[in-house]
Amino acid sequence: MRFFISILFMVFICIGQVFPKSVHYADVEYQDVVAKSREMLEQHASFHEVNDELATRILERFLVELDPLKIYFLQSEIEEWLHPSPLILQEVQIGFLNGSFPIFKKILNDFSIALKRNETLEKIAGTYPKSDYVREKYLKNNQWASDIEQLLIRIRMVQVLEESVLSRFEPDMRQKALERFEKRKKMAHELLFSSDRLEREKVISTMLLKAFSQALDSQSVYFTPVEAN
Repeated sequence: MRFFISILFMVFICIGQVFPKSVHYADVEYQDVVAKSREMLEQHASFHEVNDELATRILERFLVELDPLKIYFLQSEIEEWLHPSPLILQEVQIGFLNGSFPIFKKILNDFSIALKRNETLEKIAGTYPKSDYVREKYLKNNQWASDIEQLLIRIRMVQVLEESVLSRFEPDMRQKALERFEKRKKMAHELLFSSDRLEREKVISTMLLKAFSQALDSQSVYFTPVEAN
């Protein structure tokens, strides 16, 4: 039961469906990422530079920041990021020295494609029966889906969990809750692709700092000012 409740919480928190816009990013830019990541390295017990191991972890954590419930990417689509080549690792390391992050911008571009596909898959997954697809083993699975069918199952699982959360509202409040639910979800994704360059840079920079801190160890977390408060 505790595990199930924690997943319900993730449905809201990880996809960014309940928090206001301000919590999604701090007032930071790419050069702030360089400075703050350097500060973290100076204080860390194990990592004192962005080596191959840390760069690999950063890429993986950035993917999790984008797709925490693993309902967008297929494993094959992110293989080059999960098992990066020496060239990719070098680009990540250079990025945290000079504030240039083309690798992560490429990942975001791939994510935008996955988002569009998800719109179609959500409609298909919605036709799947409930009882057959809410399985704890899918929730505990740390791997991304290997094919579209697995992805549909995972999407359906999240849909059922969302429906379970919404069912706890009074009938007259359910529609309002659903509208707010969808609005938060849409807003969280739109922030990543804002036409405002500075706003988009703040969002990406915040995600980079979160991915960087979590890559250091399981106890390190970067909080935005709102989250810290």
